[in-house]
Parts: sequence; C-alpha cells; structure tokens
Amino acid sequence: MAEQADDQDERTEDPSPRRLDEARKEGQVALSRDVGGAAALLAAVTTLWLASGAVSDAALDWVRRSLMLAGGSPRELVDAGLPLVGLSVAVLAVIWLVAVVTGGAQTGFGVWPNLLIPKPDRLFSLRRLFHAFTKEGAVDLVFAVVKASALVWAGVGALERFIEATRFPAGLAAPPVAMLAGGLVRLALVAGAIAALDLVLQRYRYTQRLRMRKDELKREHKEEEGDPLVKGRRRRKHRDLLKGRIDIEVPRADALVVNPTHIAIAVRYRRKRDGAPRVIAKGKGEQAARMRELAVQHGVPVVQNIPLARFLVKKVRVGQEVPAEVYQAVAGVLAFVYRVTGRVPGTGAE
Repeated sequence: MAEQADDQDERTEDPSPRRLDEARKEGQVALSRDVGGAAALLAAVTTLWLASGAVSDAALDWVRRSLMLAGGSPRELVDAGLPLVGLSVAVLAVIWLVAVVTGGAQTGFGVWPNLLIPKPDRLFSLRRLFHAFTKEGAVDLVFAVVKASALVWAGVGALERFIEATRFPAGLAAPPVAMLAGGLVRLALVAGAIAALDLVLQRYRYTQRLRMRKDELKREHKEEEGDPLVKGRRRRKHRDLLKGRIDIEVPRADALVVNPTHIAIAVRYRRKRDGAPRVIAKGKGEQAARMRELAVQHGVPVVQNIPLARFLVKKVRVGQEVPAEVYQAVAGVLAFVYRVTGRVPGTGAE
C-alpha cells in the first residue's frame, strides 16, 4: 500500500493521448453509473407526464372492463388489459433506451469482450478489501451517505404526492399518473445533481489513475518522435545524399535560377529526352549557397528571377518537368543563357 502511494506521488504529469488511447482499448473509461440511473429516471418522469392521460384512461378502462367481465374467462380479462400492457411496455422501452444511450455516450459505445471473461483478481482483490480504509474509500462513504439521504428525502416527497393522487376520484383532478410524475420530478432533479457530481468525481479519479511519471512521458515522447541521435544521423545522411546529388547535377545544368541568395534551382533541357525543361536539383540556405559555388566553378550561368525561383522550389519536384504555366518563363531564361554562352539549345552533357 505504501509503495503504491509513493508511486502515485511520483506521477505528476497528465496522461498523454497515447496513454488515454491505450487505456480505452483495455476498457478503462470514466464511467458513472449514477448518470445512467438519473437519465432513466428523468426519462420515466417525462414519459409518464406526456403519456399520463393515455395510461390513466387505459387503466380505468381495464378496471371497468374487468368488472364487466367478472366471472368471464381469463382470456377475456387478458385481452382487456392489452392496451394498458402495451403502453407500459412502451414507457419501459423508452426508459431502457435512454439508459443504454447514456451509458454508451460515456464509453463512446465501445465494446470490450475481454471484460466479459471472469478473472479471479477482479473477484478477490486486496485493493478492494482495504479500499474502505483509504482516502478514496472515505470519500466514497461520505458521498454514499449524502446520496442516500438526498434520495430518501426526495423519495418521501414523491410518495406523498402519490398518496395524495390516490385520494382524488378520477376526473376531479389531474390524472393520478400525472400527479405521480409531478412527485417524481424532485427525485429526478436530486438524482441528476448526484449524477453530475459523481461524473466529475469519476473523471477526476480516472485522470489521476492514468497520470504518468516524467520519465514515462519522456520515454513515450522519444518513442513517438524517434531517438534524437537516430534522427540526427538520418538528417546527416540525407544532407550527404543531397550534397552528392547537387555536386553531380549542378555542373550538368543549363542554368541556375536564384532568389537571389536563399533559393537555387538547377534547370536543364535535353531535346532528345525531355519534352520540356526539367528541374534537376534545388536547395535552400546552405544548399543554395553550395549550388551557386558549383555553378560559378563550372561556368553554369546564374540567373536571378525571384517569382520563378519561388514557384519552382514550391511546386516542382526534383526530376520533374516544369509545368506549362511557367514554361514560357523558363524558356526565356534558357534563351538568354544560350544567347550569352553561344550554346546550341537542347544540347549539353547528359
């Protein structure tokens, strides 16, 4: 017990989305049974209030027909009570449906077949045995006493209304069923307030049970994001591969389009193999600076065209031909380069 308390004290971090998702998959959800009971009671009150006239009329009709059929066959008595039975079943169906929907709303309508399998540790648990001697058990005890007292107070009021309803002859006052429903309103309100408090309490405890230690949170973050050392090695490897590609492709380019220092795009056109000019390399920051150095070393013309450079770096992948919307702009750049260098368009090193 002391070890559990110490472990709980170390859990200072709120549960991560991954921890919450794993708990849900195991069937651990914040569930208040009082919410279902309060919703069912409210549904009963509402249904009885709305159907009070029909239920009262069906009950009186059954009593009259039963008196008229006194001495008749049991089948006739059953047939006379069918309307009342049908209304009662409808009311119970509404109550059951509301209870099911309320429970499902709390659990997200999840289904966990593994929880249906009986396990000895659920039936015989030392934690449950000593629960009454814990702080949580003391809170549960106080809450149970308050809940029982409030429900008894509200239930006595409903019973008084029911007794009052039975004193009036039918037709001289509101239908007895409606008066009974009116008496249950206070009970439903009390049950709803209790359910709201219990729901807050259960969700708070649920979050507390799933709280994490700082080392657990760091380990989980590392697993999701990846080890920083591994990520660093991957980035370096990617930079090395990109650098190698730049070193190969820039000297073979027809032109380098820049913006003017942060972006560089190497463009090449080979008439026999390309339908349009193609982007063979591009880079930003240090990579762009490296591309400009290579272009100067190998005599590749550097052309500043800010709008074109921005478009190519965002819209065109390496190895892809330039789209028709900028074909004219790229062709203008290449025409300028061919005119300055004296090269024949569409020729050059492969």
